[in-house]
Parts: sequence; structure tokens; C-alpha cells
Amino acid sequence: MGEDVFHIIDSFFSEHNLDWKSCTHLCTDGAASMIGRVKGLLAQIKKVNPDVEWNHCIIHREALASKRMSPELHNVLNDGVKVINFIESRPLNHRLFESLCHDSGTDHQQLLLHTDVRWLSRGKTLQRLFELRDEVSAFLSEHSHPLVAVFEDTNWVARLAYLADVFSKLNNLNLTLQGKGTHILNMYDKACGFMKKIKLWERKCEDGDISCFQQLDTYLSTYISVEKFHTLNSNLESLARQPTELAKLHKWTDLKKLEHKDNLIPQTWNERPLPYGTMQNSSFALLTMFGSTYMSEQAFSHLNHIKKLKSEHPNNRQELKMAAAEAWQSISNDYTNSLVSSMGHRLHAVIASMGYATKY
Repeated sequence: MGEDVFHIIDSFFSEHNLDWKSCTHLCTDGAASMIGRVKGLLAQIKKVNPDVEWNHCIIHREALASKRMSPELHNVLNDGVKVINFIESRPLNHRLFESLCHDSGTDHQQLLLHTDVRWLSRGKTLQRLFELRDEVSAFLSEHSHPLVAVFEDTNWVARLAYLADVFSKLNNLNLTLQGKGTHILNMYDKACGFMKKIKLWERKCEDGDISCFQQLDTYLSTYISVEKFHTLNSNLESLARQPTELAKLHKWTDLKKLEHKDNLIPQTWNERPLPYGTMQNSSFALLTMFGSTYMSEQAFSHLNHIKKLKSEHPNNRQELKMAAAEAWQSISNDYTNSLVSSMGHRLHAVIASMGYATKY
């Protein structure tokens, strides 16, 4: 094979009066037909020009390096390829899946086949599989495919998101290495820059920051958020049952120690991940709104009561202002905290009485 390639190139050189001495460098992949010591293309060229230098294609070298991955990630890639082949390599399955995606209103209606020949294949393939994972899971479930279980596994889907992010970054690197205007120094700088980025991403991940992997970060944030609200719902249901259960057992002291359910909602929103900061702030703004002027009116009533206890009544505006300030300072924090903590009970009482008078 190497000899055949050399003869073709040598015929071209002879036809155009080109000298092999003018060829200073040769860039190929690492295949035996290219760099074989006996019959490889490089060996044939060195026979006519011993000074020629050989360089391994940077793009091929990067593609080869990206194939090395842990067994867990390799299994995820293999499972993903099996799922794609099951859907896309069979015409009937392809049409049924396309119809399912069309009915679901997805941006894409088909998966992409994976091939090792094209450098950008894996990145785009995994990206599309991750985007259509819900539709793929539904399709596999309808056909009772054994790999439907992997799409219900959070760790597997998280690894799929990670691979999609990593190979997407590799795709971007590959695209910058291609083109007519590139030279070896430029390509080397980009490859070294990418290696420095890997070190940066590694440090950020060690610190618990995975924002550099967008799809993985979004998936984990969404999954954690959904789990938190499921937990909140379970806790609220448990709190709703506990008073009845404790009352049946006549555990009146434990009944008073129960956590109030109104505390769980702000706590859940407070634990939302950083990407949902806007939603978190909007939720806090809504939760901290005053539903009525009750606390203000109670505070002023208490203020008025303290003022009436004084033996000397104010005779002018200045004395009234000083008396009000003195009375305000005498209100304890325990009293204001009791007003805040009782607000939830009072609102529930108003709702239960359909707006009519309550015991408060």
C-alpha cells in the first residue's frame, strides 16, 4: 500500500519536474502503510530523500487520544451506539421513532449514526442521543428493549451528558485545527491551549463546580431539583399525618414539638442550585410578601397598649413622638417573632373560614 502511494506521488513529481530534495517534511497518520520501516510511504521517500522529516497528523493524534476512556464511560458509549443502531439501522424503527419525535414536537426527529471514520461523529451522535433521551426511552419501552433500563439510571444518563459535553469540546478543537490557513505552530498552540483548559476543568470539578460541562450541569441541577421537590412533598405528607398519629397515642408534648410545614417550603427553595438563581429569587420574593397588614396592626395595638400604661399622657406632638419611640423600643424580640411565626396559622384560619371571623 505504501509503495503504491509512493509510485503515484513519484509519477506526479516526474510529470511536473519536481525534485524530491525539495520535500522537507511529510505529515501522515500513524498507519503502517504510511510509516512502515520497509514498505511504508515514509521508508520509500527516505530512499530518494534521506533528510525528509516526518510529523504525525495533529488532528489524527488528538482523535486517537480521545479514544482512551475509562471502562464506565466506554460502556456508556457502547450502549449508546447499540441503541442508535437499533433505531436507525432498521427502516421501520426509523420511521416509527421519527413519528414519535414529530408528535412530541422535538427540535430533531432522528438520531445520528456513529462511525469511527469521521472525527466529528461521536460528538454529534452523543449530543443528539442526549437531547432525545426521553423519546428514546419511550420508544425502547414500547419495544421492550433491555437497554431501556439505562435511561432510567441517573448515573448512566449523567455519564452520557458528560461524554456529550467532552466530545462537543473536542469537536470544536477539531474544527479549529482544520482549514487551509493553518500551520503547525498555530495548531500546536491550540492543542496545548486545550490541554491547559483540561487542567482548569479538572480543578473546577475537584472544587465541585461542573459549570464547564453545560449539559451535565443542567441535567444534575434539574434532577436534584426534582428530587428535592419530591422530598418536600413526602415531608409535607408526613407532617400532615403526624398530628393525627401522635394524638391517637396521646403524645401531646411531642405534638407541640412538630416542625411547622411552612418552614419546609423556604428551606427547599433555599437549596436550589446556582443555575436557578432567578427562579429562587422570584420564589423568595413571593414567599416574603405580606398577605395582610395584620402584623403591623398588632404591633401598633401593642404599642398603644404600652403607651396607655404610662401614668403621664403626652400633651403635644413632640411628647407623643417620644412616647411612641420609647414604647417601640420596649417591644421585645420574642413578641415580634411570635407575630411572624403565627402568621401562617392565621392565614390558614382565614382560608378555612372562607374570609369570615376567626379565633384570632
